[in-house]
Amino acid sequence: MTHGEKGDSLESLQNRLSYQFTDVSLLREALTHASRTNEAPDEPCYERLEFLGDAVVELLVTHRLYAAHPDWGEGQMTRTRASVVSEPALSALAAALRLGENLRMGKGTARLGGRERPSILCDVFESVTGAVFLDGGMEAAERVILPLLEQALARAAANGVAGDYKTALQEKLQQSGERHIVYRSVSEEGPPHDRTFGVELAVDGEVLSRGEGHSKKAAQQDAARIALEAMNE
Repeated sequence: MTHGEKGDSLESLQNRLSYQFTDVSLLREALTHASRTNEAPDEPCYERLEFLGDAVVELLVTHRLYAAHPDWGEGQMTRTRASVVSEPALSALAAALRLGENLRMGKGTARLGGRERPSILCDVFESVTGAVFLDGGMEAAERVILPLLEQALARAAANGVAGDYKTALQEKLQQSGERHIVYRSVSEEGPPHDRTFGVELAVDGEVLSRGEGHSKKAAQQDAARIALEAMNE
């Protein structure tokens, strides 16, 4: 029996996931790389489940960001989501779950380090997500997968990816001493249900940037982002 196919491997993985599959064949399929099907043509690979899981992961993250951050604009949520569903983030979650140990793949791909390859680990995290969704529905996906994604969301926030540009800008400016930072509302446009606010950012009396957003907070973050990007160029 080859590595990744130990008799208790699927049971161990289900314990790590804190989820017991009703249809274990879904989990087996989610862990089957295309290189394995070259040697065993009757075994479906995880590509279809990966396609489904990619959409489920994105929906889970989108819903979480929308509910948790009512003051964030579309751009801020988009940037954070992109960080959380990126290959580095999802492959790290797959590695933490030790999914590579359970992968069923061709001997050649395994010899070339396929079990540790970030692109494959990212794919298999999505395929396992798709399997959980098919087996238990969105309720199961939220219960099993969302807590794992919360770890990635927390890392994104800790690294400043979540879009707290105001704090990042303040810290950068104050490296050279105390600075006077002011955000001034300069415009409001659009109907009441779809307002766009404009904000100017001034430092020590000098206007550095202007931002826009569907709330004043979002516009301030946008102005800080633009100023930071200009300073980093």
